[in-house]
Amino acid sequence: MSVFAYLQSASQSGNTALAFPSSNTAGNMIVVATSNINVSAVNDTQGNSYNLVSSASTGSNQIQIWVAVSIKSGANSLTATGLASGSQSSSIAIIEYTVPSSFIFTGIGAAAGTPPNGSNSHYQSSSETLLIIAAYDYSSAHSWTGTNLTVRETTAEAGGQTMSIGDFDIASST
Repeated sequence: MSVFAYLQSASQSGNTALAFPSSNTAGNMIVVATSNINVSAVNDTQGNSYNLVSSASTGSNQIQIWVAVSIKSGANSLTATGLASGSQSSSIAIIEYTVPSSFIFTGIGAAAGTPPNGSNSHYQSSSETLLIIAAYDYSSAHSWTGTNLTVRETTAEAGGQTMSIGDFDIASST
């Protein structure tokens, strides 16, 4: 594969486990967002290894991004250890991407403000960059309208809060 490409995703609130709608493909990347910084580990039924790449907290707004690369193929369900199984601060979203044959993790960042509050991670190959954005927000809609961001999943929690995850897939100009 020569570019990053979105394959599939799922999200929910109120449960610590979530399955992909279809089997994962070997060698791809899984990105996980949680709306709680108390998550201490992400595990899946395929035995993939997840690393915490970004965590942000502003008051009660919390977000984490976890990533597994070079994943195994097959049906897959993920569990976030420490994610509350109630309806507030209990969202999980998962995305599978194809990845270029040679890519590197280039950095993380966290943005805080009034809404959205979020976290991001950057992945780069020789020809393009994939920027992952996750945000936790107390309003009914995120202020991403008019940007080049593709929102892949949005999950509502109690009290009107939402967690969203999306990406910018930017071709390099050099």
